[in-house]
Amino acid sequence: MKIVKELDNRFTKPSAVTIGKFDGLHIGHRKLIGRTLNYKQNNYGSVVFTFDISDLGNMHTEGKKYIYTAEEKRIMISESGIDILVECPFNNRLMHMSPEEFFTDILIDKLNVKVIIVGEDFRFGYKRKGDTDILRRLCNEYGIALEVIKKECIMGREIGSTFIRAELLKGNIEIVNNMLGSPYMIYGTVEYGRQLGRTLDMPTVNIPVPSSKLIPPNGVYASLVKYKDRIYKGVTNIGVKPTIEGIRSVGAETYIFDFDDNIYGEDIVIGLLGFRRKEMKFGNISELKEQMHRDKEDAFKYIAEHPYLNRGELFG
Repeated sequence: MKIVKELDNRFTKPSAVTIGKFDGLHIGHRKLIGRTLNYKQNNYGSVVFTFDISDLGNMHTEGKKYIYTAEEKRIMISESGIDILVECPFNNRLMHMSPEEFFTDILIDKLNVKVIIVGEDFRFGYKRKGDTDILRRLCNEYGIALEVIKKECIMGREIGSTFIRAELLKGNIEIVNNMLGSPYMIYGTVEYGRQLGRTLDMPTVNIPVPSSKLIPPNGVYASLVKYKDRIYKGVTNIGVKPTIEGIRSVGAETYIFDFDDNIYGEDIVIGLLGFRRKEMKFGNISELKEQMHRDKEDAFKYIAEHPYLNRGELFG
């Protein structure tokens, strides 16, 4: 997959484009991407168009947390088979474009668009003045095909980032995963810790959690781990390790079942399957060791009893 950050030149190949924020990459987004991929049979390039808000400065991004980081979204979209991901800088020029200017200057002149695929709540242009009715009028005027996809629903509600965020913050991982279409993931590079797990007969891998990432409550989760295209079962603690002195930054510490490779410095993905208990502070290391082994057995049993969760669909 090619990542484009500056639209300096017109795409030479006609394209099918889906547009949005894609925060969370839930099953509604997956449908948009799937419809876009269908147009490869027409020899169109498949394009996901989203926005890079970093140019707006800290005033607009400070404290903002995302279901998936920009890097995580790149990985997931790449795995889908999309040809090009456009991360268009959301600068003052783009912010003040009218719907008509965005359509002609960006979609027609830069992306060489022939098909547009959007959700029914799609908005574009200055102050979000453009809607699907305006988009349909412009597509008819310029001979562009348009697909408007209905929103997906679960539990009687439309799936969207607000709904996902609320359930994620409650720790309702199974509900979150049903909306995402695959296990909620945390991507990172394995770091050296204190290697305490090895002394407790439970060697673990540790990855940091970016401060910009929205995470569920601290605690223990049954999980899957993807490493070099293989999927392993595991148990993950999200939190600050309150029993261990000096450890206070939030991280994801995972024991991987039937795995003992040295993977420090390697990239892995952790997919959370189900919340098992809150993070706790223990009186001593012996109590911690006993609980870790109970957590291992509990997670193993949980995964075995929920085979539909163990789909290995990290990145979908």
